[in-house]
Amino acid sequence: MINSISIKNFKNLENLKIPSLKRVNLITGKNNTGKSSLLEAFSLIAFEGNPFFIATLLDERGEDYSKHISDYDLGNGYMKEKVNYSAQNLNLKSLYSLFYKRNLSSDKKEIEIISIGENLSKLRLNLINYEEKKVFDKEGSPIGQKKIASKNTENNFALEIDFQGTERHHNLIPLNENH
Repeated sequence: MINSISIKNFKNLENLKIPSLKRVNLITGKNNTGKSSLLEAFSLIAFEGNPFFIATLLDERGEDYSKHISDYDLGNGYMKEKVNYSAQNLNLKSLYSLFYKRNLSSDKKEIEIISIGENLSKLRLNLINYEEKKVFDKEGSPIGQKKIASKNTENNFALEIDFQGTERHHNLIPLNENH
């Protein structure tokens, strides 16, 4: 059970703190005040920022997608195998709707959802620039590439997903900015 939640820069919720949730809670309010956004924030933290869930959430809202994610290795214990998102896509434009007032100004490019229950759970979604770096073995031979956050490039955007709970998951998902 979640006892409290803190939400920053998610949809129309700039900074919401609910310090004492009970076993049953009633959420009321006028249209467009954030009731659905609050429930979506609960879902995001419950699904530990799973990229498939994020894509599904956006799809249910009718967001536009064009970047096909296929066989993307989520790694780091998050999912041990490669996952095929055959019908799910993420792009920069579609992610705008997740951020406060659809604004990606420098101080609003990070969503943070923290819940306290039996354990502390923290989810951070961040839009970053990244660059490809070659990975070398001990002998100096190239063995692959990895994506790392960078301030040197403005052309490659990625969604960084960092979840800390009973386990920690960190993912960097490349985005298509053109659509």
